[in-house]
Amino acid sequence: MVFSDFGRALFKLMDTDHDNQLSVLELRSAWKVLEKWDTNRDGCISPEEVPHQFDLLFMQGSNVSQIQVVVFSPPPEKRVRVRVAGPSWFRKMDRNNDGVVSRREFLGSEEDFRRIDTNGDGLIDDKEATAADIWFKEKIAKGH
Repeated sequence: MVFSDFGRALFKLMDTDHDNQLSVLELRSAWKVLEKWDTNRDGCISPEEVPHQFDLLFMQGSNVSQIQVVVFSPPPEKRVRVRVAGPSWFRKMDRNNDGVVSRREFLGSEEDFRRIDTNGDGLIDDKEATAADIWFKEKIAKGH
């Protein structure tokens, strides 16, 4: 048996895909995850409201099969990364496969990024990419 004590690990709660990184989407949706721990409903998470988390890992001998039990934290929601819709350039630029293209991932100019990011949230989603792809193809077809 292996016992791991994570203490009151806010990061561990926010890292919903358990990849030890906080993506832009995880940061933007952090309150949705943390809200259930706001027990006094004051709109803030105090240190006392962050649950104490630990893992218990059970192994039998040198057997590879393991059972992991997570206690006092929400069960892990394994996110299966699936290629999202959108044009091929969009899917290729989405290097971390989170379904959006950030400015850092975008290979074009700042001007093109702003043109495609129609809602101004700093991310290009598959709908914005598809709309931009149609617009660029129509522009090329018209000879502009």
